[in-house]
Amino acid sequence: PNVTGIMALILEANRNIDNAQMKNILTLTANPLTDSKFQTSPNMGYGYGLVDALKAVELSLKYNKFSGEQRISGKNRSET
Repeated sequence: PNVTGIMALILEANRNIDNAQMKNILTLTANPLTDSKFQTSPNMGYGYGLVDALKAVELSLKYNKFSGEQRISGKNRSET
């Protein structure tokens, strides 16, 4: 459920993210988790680790620069 919620935040920030980009964002922003049983990451216990929602959303916003699209933004909702 947590990853699904983060995926929704990513799509809210950038609706042009495709499945491959979504997976890439989630794996790049995950903080690796290991223990004595699962000593490397990714692993079968924790996957890629704990996803950092803020980093994931920030990275998804950068995908706009590569797609050639621009976001309209302001300091707050009213200015936008």
